[in-house]
Amino acid sequence: MSSNKKTSRTLKWKNILRKNPQDYLNEKEKISKIDLRKENIRNKLNVKSNLHGPLKIENFTKLKSIYLEKLKLTDLEIINCPQLTKIDLSELSKLKSLFVSNCSRLTKLDISHSQLIELTDLDVSNLIELNCSNTSIKRLSLNLCPNIIKLICSNNNKLDNLDISNCLKLGYLDCSSNSKLTSLDISSCPKDIELIKPTDLKVIEKEEKIVKIKNILIIGCTGSGKSTLASVLTETEGFKESEYGVSKTKHFKKGVFEWKGTKYRVIDTTGVGSTGLSTKKVSNRIAEGIFSVPLSEGINQVLLVVGKNFTDEINTLRLFESDIFKCTTIVRTKFSNFKNQDICEKDKEKLCEESEINAKIIKSCKGIIYVDNPPINILEYDDDDDNDDKEVIIRINKGTRKKSRTILLDHLEKVCQEEVLHMEYDASTNATGAIQPPNSDTEITDDDNTDVDYSTDDENTRPDHFTSLPSLPQPITINHRELQPYHITKIAIKGLKFIESDQQVIEHLKLNHGLLLDGQPSKQAIFVKNGELSISLYNGQPIVYTEINKSTELCINFPIAEVAYKGGLLKSFSKYDNNDENLYDLYGHFFTRKTLIGGKLFLKSLNLVTSTQMNMLKY
Repeated sequence: MSSNKKTSRTLKWKNILRKNPQDYLNEKEKISKIDLRKENIRNKLNVKSNLHGPLKIENFTKLKSIYLEKLKLTDLEIINCPQLTKIDLSELSKLKSLFVSNCSRLTKLDISHSQLIELTDLDVSNLIELNCSNTSIKRLSLNLCPNIIKLICSNNNKLDNLDISNCLKLGYLDCSSNSKLTSLDISSCPKDIELIKPTDLKVIEKEEKIVKIKNILIIGCTGSGKSTLASVLTETEGFKESEYGVSKTKHFKKGVFEWKGTKYRVIDTTGVGSTGLSTKKVSNRIAEGIFSVPLSEGINQVLLVVGKNFTDEINTLRLFESDIFKCTTIVRTKFSNFKNQDICEKDKEKLCEESEINAKIIKSCKGIIYVDNPPINILEYDDDDDNDDKEVIIRINKGTRKKSRTILLDHLEKVCQEEVLHMEYDASTNATGAIQPPNSDTEITDDDNTDVDYSTDDENTRPDHFTSLPSLPQPITINHRELQPYHITKIAIKGLKFIESDQQVIEHLKLNHGLLLDGQPSKQAIFVKNGELSISLYNGQPIVYTEINKSTELCINFPIAEVAYKGGLLKSFSKYDNNDENLYDLYGHFFTRKTLIGGKLFLKSLNLVTSTQMNMLKY
């Protein structure tokens, strides 16, 4: 390589590094290692300033490790890197936000010694072990880590909220030296959890007597009056009410209240719109709120809060023909004539006439409830007369809010007795809520172990692995690559409303049984039920079988998940002495360690398949 060409390329990287670290990574493709350290950059490129500002590492399908050291990054997002197993962060003194999502092989994360002294926001999923001690995080939710077994979050002096509602397997928790953490609910955790905590921490454990509670999920756009509605329902000021369309709800928040002898739990989720958060973060944080509800309880009612701009807000939420509508009530806020039934009915008719989408959504829901929740936190005025007027306004507004509350709660009392939503929408990858198989265009392989030196890599690369987030959010969807066994199996197994335990999966699929020659499970089990269960998304292509039988020429298998089970042999099987046909009748002819679950398409005769139908089968 000529010295002129090398100098030209070095100057190019210098300019990129000085302008934006994102452009630096966008020049790279098919890499298995990202190693960005201050000394490396200076030594190889002779660049005095290091990387600074936000950085997003997304869709690197062969990336296995990330090393970032002594950089001035402020926000770091690591998304959809399916091979990633290691993240090493050191001395990122300016980093305030860390977001890790869709990295299925990353199960352990330790940032306790990374000197992330300014880190206030941490969003993670799929982890089994996490150590986030010695940071400045203010709240931590692990509801997207249902299989986490070990959590260390000690010495976080600003941590005042820790939510582990969906951590059913958490066996070790160290939350010591957190002076602002005053309460912790471990009622969903195992009874034998090892807990290291501050001496004055109030711990809520599992109650002997199960108290039934109705769960109300609130979703909506920023500025729609979503958090105000939560405050009105709970009659508290614990939910921040936004003004001027600027969201104050950056994380989900829960509140419990009682109405006519029934307990309700309200979950106020992050608003969609002007939150200052990326679309992916908003989606994840809404998902965290959803999974803060015990899986066995489900959602009794979704309140879709819509303000004055009904059609625009519905379009922004992108919930067209969603499965959630069967348990959804539309709450039309900021409607001053909410007491007049005739005006409310005319408004409903007008909304249906505005668009077919509006009409479909309204007809699919449990109805529209009209309310008005005017503000009660009115600023003081200098003039005494104005202050007298202010007291009158507050009193009137409180009365209006109380009337709105009564109307909505009377409605909830009726509809919450009906069907319960058990996370039907959690695996959807589009706004319709339809269950789809995993995307097959992501190649996941282990054969590329090449480490790339960024300072000397070939410059003729394409930024194919960096894609922008969609312009419109999908707040009630969770990418299927983020789901753990409970949710993956929920997609693939028909007949199960929700998965509550590994044993339920084992029993339903009869994974501890043998198989007969016709593929049916044996009468008697071979293995114990408490073995090791592993469930992962199927990343291969559909499987085609030919010459199935006389009536079927072709079968296409579309697996969604791969289930593996290992368990000890039952004594009844290991001690069985009769080596005859009874053995096969009872225990089957063979057993399998791995099972693919999904759907099948049978074709009786290819000659009858039209060209249009054949094109549909191409993949």
